[in-house]
Amino acid sequence: MQRGFKMIINEANIKKAIRKKLMEFKLRSFGHGGSSGGSSGNVAGEDSEPDIQSVRGDYPKENIKIVIEELKNVGITNPNAIMGVLSVIAKESNFKPKGEKGYKNTSISRIKEVFGKNTIKVNIDDIKAGTPFSSLSDDQIQNLKSSNEKFFNALYGNRIGNNDKNDGWDYRGRGFNQLTGRANYRKAGFENNPDAVNDVRNAAKVAAKFMTIFHPNVWTKEELNSAKTPEEGTKMAADINGGRRNKERARKNALARLPQFKEMFSKKEEGEENS
Repeated sequence: MQRGFKMIINEANIKKAIRKKLMEFKLRSFGHGGSSGGSSGNVAGEDSEPDIQSVRGDYPKENIKIVIEELKNVGITNPNAIMGVLSVIAKESNFKPKGEKGYKNTSISRIKEVFGKNTIKVNIDDIKAGTPFSSLSDDQIQNLKSSNEKFFNALYGNRIGNNDKNDGWDYRGRGFNQLTGRANYRKAGFENNPDAVNDVRNAAKVAAKFMTIFHPNVWTKEELNSAKTPEEGTKMAADINGGRRNKERARKNALARLPQFKEMFSKKEEGEENS
């Protein structure tokens, strides 16, 4: 009896170890089975929903579900790509669509540190367009940061398709992935109603569209959808969101959010194996 009991325990441990290895293998091989380029093909697990309720953090679970739906609607079905986009959105907005936060409560020294390499984009009060942030006096920075409208016009005016004096403010960052600039709002279909990007469904549509058509020079939709690991998918999604490859800080911040989304897909796989 004792011997039979030990055999049952050993068999259970062996099965558990096999399931763990299979799970690790699936996470590594989600996507194209190791190939690059082209469409995503038949990705393991893409037809069933991940265990969204298992995700930790102060994230609205329904919003995660909506983002996944919209990614699939534009053809992003590779779990590695999906995990990557979710990680980027987690770092950008915690899945709570919102307008870009102002800097009224940010110290002058911090503003100099963050925006020191930027230049003023439009004439504002006694500050001329083209003036480096680093050369502004404390009083000038205080004046700018005391008005969110002034600050965003100074930061975004006359760039990203912004033309009119107030465009920097009107087309500041919004949504799940902080869509910014008149040109990007136009491309997303919200030039005439920028505040609508903060609607959850619209924010999800914009994020999905952004990841597939906004920066094909960085990574194409096909490349993103062929990511061979969750880490690769996250790096690609961070690059696309920032408009440039190898954006080290953006990648690092997104990768820090990745483990919980890997666990989300792992929970789904574990549930399938135990069913």
